[in-house]
Amino acid sequence: MALDNKFVVLNKYEDFNKAYIKDCSITSSGILKQDEIGLSACYLSKKIDSLEEGMRWMRVSVNSNSSYVNIIAFALDYELEDGKYKELYSSGYTSDELAEIICEEFKTIEIKNNIGLLHKLKGRYLYFLLRFSGKNQSLSEVYDIKIEFDIDSFTKYFPAIYRKNMYEDDFFYRLIMVYQDLYMDIEQKIDNKYLDYDPEVADREALLKLIKMLNFDECKIFNTEIIRKLLSNYSSIMQLKGSIKGLELITNLVIGKNIKVVEHYEMFDKSLSIQARKQLSKNFVDDVFFFTIFVENSDDISDIEKKNYILFLDNFVPIKSSYDVIFETNNKDEKIKLDVGCDLPVRL
Repeated sequence: MALDNKFVVLNKYEDFNKAYIKDCSITSSGILKQDEIGLSACYLSKKIDSLEEGMRWMRVSVNSNSSYVNIIAFALDYELEDGKYKELYSSGYTSDELAEIICEEFKTIEIKNNIGLLHKLKGRYLYFLLRFSGKNQSLSEVYDIKIEFDIDSFTKYFPAIYRKNMYEDDFFYRLIMVYQDLYMDIEQKIDNKYLDYDPEVADREALLKLIKMLNFDECKIFNTEIIRKLLSNYSSIMQLKGSIKGLELITNLVIGKNIKVVEHYEMFDKSLSIQARKQLSKNFVDDVFFFTIFVENSDDISDIEKKNYILFLDNFVPIKSSYDVIFETNNKDEKIKLDVGCDLPVRL
């Protein structure tokens, strides 16, 4: 059942910046963030204009990392002057005091969860107070807020005999709106399901499911952004597995560096730098399948990044080969080797 609806989404710095805020801030990427753990904070929006008087607002959904966020919303057919905003904030009210004043002055609806119905509100302009509770154990963040209005009701599909005496404030209408809200949530999840299979936009939970589907468990050790890169390049990684180009690709994706691969027959090649030849002769291994990977400009790579890199790399080197990884730095060269049977690499 397709329903026509209009909506507004706040998800950019410019959207959130058109408001007065207290004890919270807006990041450049458009995230509304609590300033301090345990500190109540609030955000009073500027007008959201539906362009039609008497507009019935339908619902609001907040995409947040916390359940300690709630909304108090009210609708008017006239604009609140800027002086009213300044009066509210210049008095130094707390978040709770500000909410109490707004509830006394306007007909409001409080949404205690991250999603709720607004259908009791009528008016051209919608305003809302978003509050961050001080009970959370980590900083609360809001990534986007979606406000829907002018949605067709399921009741328009009912036989005329049922619609004739139906009023918007009666119990049956409100009951239908609850089921309609559930239906729209399910429909939205179905419509957006394809996003779970796109590494560029999927969340970490969806990425881990993708890893399991592709039998690509090796990349679980990395953070979300590196996993995105690896999954986006999964086809190339598998096609180049066991080749020098494959090692170059993996190194660039995981630690963002270039490498030089020196095979056994090239160990004393005069084209290599003196420093490289000294390092190779010091760690000479008489094995035709042995090779050395030089990672360039490695000063900014942490020890844990090096270990994770080698753990991952060990799954993509040629079969029956052994190797060393040498991280070239300005001060010294570090040789890290993954011992067979060890869970972690050791530094020699």
